[in-house]
Amino acid sequence: MNVAPPLHKHPQPHTELFRRHRHYWTQKSFRVSAVFSVLIFIASMFIQMYAVNFAVERRSGAIPDLILSNTPVLDIGLLFVNGMFLLVVFIVLLCLAHPKRIPFTLYSLALLAITRALFVSLTHVSPFQIEGVSGLGTVITGVFFGADLFSLGYTGVPFLMALLCWREKILRYIFLVWSLFSGAIVLIGHVHYSAEVLLSFFITYGVFRIAESMFSREQALFHLETSEDVPWIAEPVIRDPIERRIFRIFEVAVVLKGLNAILEIALGVLLMFTNVVNDIVAALVSNELIEDPNDFLATHIQAFLSPSPHAQFVGALYLLGHGVVKVFLMAGLLRNKLWAYPSTIVVLTLLIVYQLTRFSWTHSPWLIVLSAFDTLVVWLVWHEYKRASRARS
Repeated sequence: MNVAPPLHKHPQPHTELFRRHRHYWTQKSFRVSAVFSVLIFIASMFIQMYAVNFAVERRSGAIPDLILSNTPVLDIGLLFVNGMFLLVVFIVLLCLAHPKRIPFTLYSLALLAITRALFVSLTHVSPFQIEGVSGLGTVITGVFFGADLFSLGYTGVPFLMALLCWREKILRYIFLVWSLFSGAIVLIGHVHYSAEVLLSFFITYGVFRIAESMFSREQALFHLETSEDVPWIAEPVIRDPIERRIFRIFEVAVVLKGLNAILEIALGVLLMFTNVVNDIVAALVSNELIEDPNDFLATHIQAFLSPSPHAQFVGALYLLGHGVVKVFLMAGLLRNKLWAYPSTIVVLTLLIVYQLTRFSWTHSPWLIVLSAFDTLVVWLVWHEYKRASRARS
């Protein structure tokens, strides 16, 4: 069997990434498992958020801690938040590079989040001291630094990823070190009690064992033996070197539009259900304004940080609808479905018209850049549509 080399050793990594996703997402069983795991994970995030809010509303006073009571608190706010977002980005990149890992990873993380929600809702003791991580926005502070005991998010998630990737030595040690470093950070900042940081490792291991028994099929897929475990999928035979180059550009463009669509969906969900986007931007802008109160970009961004609820809902709905449609169309292109080619051309053409209309009002150069890129994608899709139609005739 001709098996593809690892992504980082592949001479054309974007082609290999395209092949991996096309292989798995064309399998109905994988699509069902992956989509269901995404839904379960999203549900677990809402359960965890409501559990934290429930605990915050009923929290009592802080209690003494042998370690925290005898150590000074340090300001670890930016390191704490940036470390969390960096961890999320790293896990997302691992899943995108190896789509076979998506179902078991999301099921395991969802189980960990639900377990954390259970412990949080049962324990209403205030954190020992949260001054070191304040001033980061109401949503961020409420979710990450409220009266939510058990450090299953910051130390448990990297430890869980280490258990999931235990057979891969490099990833195992990266996540183990990350978990220990995170535990040290939350203790230095007095964000979590020392007992809960220690217990988080034992609770996470128990969650991992439960996930192994509940999702054995997904774990088997996660641990397939070869580098990406599937033979090369036959690509269109294109002998003309210019046509081959156009096809490679087409593949890259489709992947970029797909990633853009996923980002739009994520932003749409955040805008519709939380204020986390405004909180993050506000924190960044406030730091810039402290350094330079007259900063042109920061002052203008700050002016748009408080849209009306209706405007925020409409913006979220636009991002969600636009993202879902583009994901659907890009998936069709990845599967080489003929209907996806003209549908994509129509949708992108309408989007270009809308963007140019918006440019006549706002004169934003970004709209011209986006329209130029979408025009290139339309031409590539039209070109590949003609080639695919000839090949099937």
